[in-house]
Amino acid sequence: MSVSSRRNARALRPHVGFVTESFLDPSGTVFEGGAERHLLHLINVATGLGATVTVYQRGLQPDRRAVDGLDVVTERVPVSQVGRALGTKARAEGCTHLHFQYLERVPRGLDKVSITATAHAVYWDVPYDDRYRKWYPGRRLSAAALPLWRYRQLSRYLLAVGRCQRVLATDTSLLRLVQSHRPALRDRVEVVKNFTDLPIGDPASRGVAEAEPALAPLVLQRDQGHLVVLVPRNLSFVRGGAWLCEIVERTAQLLPREIACHFFLTGVPVDVYGNASKYRRLLERDMCRMSSQARARLHVLGGLPRTAMPRAYQLSTVVLIPTFAHEGTSLAALEAMGAGVAVVATNIGGLNDVIEDDVTGLLVAPSPEAVARGIATLAQNPAQRARLGQAARQLVSVAFTYEKWAARAEAFARRAGWTAREEDQA
Repeated sequence: MSVSSRRNARALRPHVGFVTESFLDPSGTVFEGGAERHLLHLINVATGLGATVTVYQRGLQPDRRAVDGLDVVTERVPVSQVGRALGTKARAEGCTHLHFQYLERVPRGLDKVSITATAHAVYWDVPYDDRYRKWYPGRRLSAAALPLWRYRQLSRYLLAVGRCQRVLATDTSLLRLVQSHRPALRDRVEVVKNFTDLPIGDPASRGVAEAEPALAPLVLQRDQGHLVVLVPRNLSFVRGGAWLCEIVERTAQLLPREIACHFFLTGVPVDVYGNASKYRRLLERDMCRMSSQARARLHVLGGLPRTAMPRAYQLSTVVLIPTFAHEGTSLAALEAMGAGVAVVATNIGGLNDVIEDDVTGLLVAPSPEAVARGIATLAQNPAQRARLGQAARQLVSVAFTYEKWAARAEAFARRAGWTAREEDQA
């Protein structure tokens, strides 16, 4: 290829700006969250098609750095201005395409660029339950505020879809909403379900506790013949933090004395609107109110390293996904299912796209009573656990692989125009 041809090829390469709230931490490491890992894989798809990529994220201090050849720009902007401020900067820096990691952040007025976005489930499906009023931002005021907030968020989402050429949805909830409220926009929504790439090998020896010290409490309970219920979630209201203690208490009451279930919460408090310390304080308060028997069965591990998760799933009898609201295609659920572990999950959002009740897991109503009954059922039925785990592993190995996701994501990227023009003409 001549020098002029190479210059023309560079000129025809699309420049995709990925706009997100978080991607790299201050040390330059990608955050461990599912949304950040999803974004990283999508970036890899774009670069694989020949696009130039820049990531624009919100942070505490302005910064620009190259990490493994990836250009990452950090700006200090308010959360409410992430889409507009970072999108405007990306356009000013010559981005021909903008992809917003969160659909609700797509602003109006960004012309002369192609706009796409990712929709990570419906997040305004928060009901009001007075038993957990202290977990709500407005406490009892939330009872009146939630209907108005839900209407506003629904309107924002639908308007954002109208501003996009295409939307990559990780579950079917957005597609159903658009079909119901704006059917003319239905073809803009493409469902590309999540995947799991967590390596699950053969169970290791009992010396694993020495290799992974954070897992020693799980090994101890297994060695004592107790059942291990893994809760692979960060602590927040919508992830089930408000009723976790009640679930443990009710499960202990439902099971005969000779069966002991020990619950292990792996995550850390989520700093949503500065609520991390509040979530920690509320969980500690609820734990103090538990009976001594139930309190001894709830273990808060803090953040387990991702390298420890394959073994954590292998050590588990049941994996619990106790979602209260706002759930897409849960990565934790897919990881557990891929490990062949029976899952108990609430029938919220995208979990209905992943689990078929009593076929690949147990789907229960979003209440502590129903969740406890589901756990107690599996705790007393090892054959059922084995059947559900085997079916779940088979499903994930076929329908939720990285290869299948990558093929669908690449098709989305090609339709969005992230492909170098030369390749399109080949």
